[in-house]
Amino acid sequence: MLTTSELLFRLRERGVRNIEIARALNLADSRVVELYAGKRSLKLDEAACLVETFGLEDDPPAARTAVRLSDRVAANIQRLREASGLSRPQLAERCRPTTSPQQIERLEKGERRMSLDWLERIAHALNVDPMELVTGTPTDWSGLSREVATEVALALGVIGSGRGRPEEATVNRFRLVLSGLADLFSRHPEACHNIEVARPAIDLLTRQNEQANGGS
Repeated sequence: MLTTSELLFRLRERGVRNIEIARALNLADSRVVELYAGKRSLKLDEAACLVETFGLEDDPPAARTAVRLSDRVAANIQRLREASGLSRPQLAERCRPTTSPQQIERLEKGERRMSLDWLERIAHALNVDPMELVTGTPTDWSGLSREVATEVALALGVIGSGRGRPEEATVNRFRLVLSGLADLFSRHPEACHNIEVARPAIDLLTRQNEQANGGS
């Protein structure tokens, strides 16, 4: 299973420059440097874009990293839609904002890149957790209690800062992430060992945390 660093290494082996990666992903050059430095991971749609743009479909390990996951998500969308008794036009109407039945068909056939935005929109329309689209497993676990998550977050804040008790806002951010991760790994044990499953979930947690803190 390829990690972000392994996928980037294969691109470098092929002579793909940072500026080409930045253009393909519509990112600033500095963001690509962050990828190589391990400061952030490729998102699901970014990995799929690199596989497609630079012809890594011919490289079986790379194709398994992004394309197979996209196929799994596409199959889960169709399966959950049909299990809910919804037609493609009905699912399209339930999306917010609404979309077209043709767009739903493209998503189910894997003909459109599955971004985090689409993952969340489709999950909301199907009334399921976004991770169920990735794993196909229903979610029904409540996560850590607030008290336990807060205590662990406080300890991490002290360790991370190297100085006394951290600010309450920092503790709260750690608490939310810890609760989300505990929830993820309890409901989807495969994410403990499978980066292909874990990466989109961590991207979602990161986005939700940023939104909860005003995008800071």
